[in-house]
Amino acid sequence: MRDEVLAAVRARNALILRTGDVEPVLDPDALREARALLALVTSAAADPGQAPDIEALHAVGWLHWLRGQELPVAEMSEEVKLAAVLLGPVFAADPEAVPDLVRDMYEKAGLAADISAFFDDGNPDLCLGKAGTLYEWYERSGDVEALQVAARLCRAALAAMPAGHASRRSCLSNLTLALETLAERTGNAAPLREAADAAWDAVAATPDGHPDRAEYLSNLWNALHALGQRTEDAAPLREAAAAARAAVAAIPDGHPVQAGYYTSLAVTLRALFDTTGNLDALHQAVAAGRSSVAVASDGDPDWAAYASELSNTLVAYFGQTGDLDALREAVVLGRAAVAGVPGDDPDRSGSLSDLGGALQALSEHTGDIEALREAVNVGRAAVAAAPRDHPYYPAVLSNLGNFLRNWFGHTGDLDAGFVREN
Repeated sequence: MRDEVLAAVRARNALILRTGDVEPVLDPDALREARALLALVTSAAADPGQAPDIEALHAVGWLHWLRGQELPVAEMSEEVKLAAVLLGPVFAADPEAVPDLVRDMYEKAGLAADISAFFDDGNPDLCLGKAGTLYEWYERSGDVEALQVAARLCRAALAAMPAGHASRRSCLSNLTLALETLAERTGNAAPLREAADAAWDAVAATPDGHPDRAEYLSNLWNALHALGQRTEDAAPLREAAAAARAAVAAIPDGHPVQAGYYTSLAVTLRALFDTTGNLDALHQAVAAGRSSVAVASDGDPDWAAYASELSNTLVAYFGQTGDLDALREAVVLGRAAVAGVPGDDPDRSGSLSDLGGALQALSEHTGDIEALREAVNVGRAAVAAAPRDHPYYPAVLSNLGNFLRNWFGHTGDLDAGFVREN
């Protein structure tokens, strides 16, 4: 990460010095790059005991100096002050490497600026600020190193916080998010265990009735659910279900996130059934899914996702119980989910393919050839709607193959071309 961002900052500086074009250093991305680089190289959590990174401080200091020359007077002062501080170690190493005015200031004062505060990982607020900067950089760049250092900085902030610090809960929440993302990117379950512990601590530090309690419970659900899925262990899934139920109970009826929390509960209960074969968990998943669809507000952009999830759960429920009413409900919900997804949404292909699966199951158990015809048609639509690089594209294509094979089994038609809709 360090070398790539350093090169980007240097390129901006070089362009303005060579051409006079100020846009590269005034661009908001210039600040994001500079802040990310500064957060990385001044983090003792990243490399304990490290000496100042002269190259990085030189690049970031010059960027802020150049910005200060172009900004209005009201904004210029802070940029110039920051540049003067960052360039202090650079001046100490090579006086000719800093702007003339900065060099004159240092020479007259007889000393270089002290930047030790930037390295103070005993300051929790400073650590949190650096962690946020690096997580933002990760979201823009996908740089896993930035994510790893962000997690280390959150740990450092927590270690430096006295009991009852106002930022403790939010820091635990940020650490949970960073670790969950790290586990997703690396495929390693270990960060999920730490994420669950951090999320538990955030919940424990949040009293009943606190407006953020439901959010922290949802964070706990996410960490535990991911851990259970990754390890195929029922224990964290049971804990995740309990956290989701508590999150639902912690928010008032009609709250915008209520439907999403019900779906979280349904997803975990379905995973618990898949792991243990416990039919009661599947029955509860259906109930939670129905609650999600029922309480979602009109115009909720996620309603189609809730409906599609419930449809899939009902198909699984039918597979265990033979309840045809559940299967018919799954088809109705699947159609509604497809209707609720915009035509240009890449997730539309998944909703179409899921609907095809429900229709095929209905045809197999009722003999309804029109349901199978519809399955083939929506399967073709799913393939047409799926970007070729979409992670679900192979599954969507495979599902269409299954629909067509069943169509041939019922009709003996080797072509099946007439099934296409105009």
